[in-house]
Order: sequence, then structure tokens, then C-alpha cells
Amino acid sequence: MTFTSGQIRAARELLGMTQVDFAAACGINRTTLITIERDDGDPKRSTLLAVETYLRARGIRFSEEEGVIGRAPADQRSP
Repeated sequence: MTFTSGQIRAARELLGMTQVDFAAACGINRTTLITIERDDGDPKRSTLLAVETYLRARGIRFSEEEGVIGRAPADQRSP
């Protein structure tokens, strides 16, 4: 699923994480995260996959429309 820069920013904020902490947790550079959240540039697919993988592991679910649904119940999260 492709998600928007706004959804990524909202998910990070839902988790209560700073850009520095979130970027480190995803294994990406903070400058890259800033670029993604501003919807500026064209991030690598591997970068977006790293962000998506981290968010899904934390239980974040996305809607097809702009926005973030919230966190999945703990028993539905990736280990």
C-alpha cells in the first residue's frame, strides 16, 4: 500500500516519537524523514518499505483515504 507524507507524519506523532527517534527506529536518516514528511523529492522504495515495516510492526494501520486509523490491538501486531 502506498501512503502519504501526511499519514507518515500522523503515524509518527501517534506513536509520540520525535523525527530523530523515528528515523533511527526505521533505520533511515533524519534528513530523509524530513524530506518524506514534507512530500519533497522521491524517496527510494527501500526507504518507504523500511518506514512501512516499522509502522506496521508497531501496530499502525492506514486507511485508504488520507489519515491514520490508529493502532491495531496488541495481539494483531507483528512480533
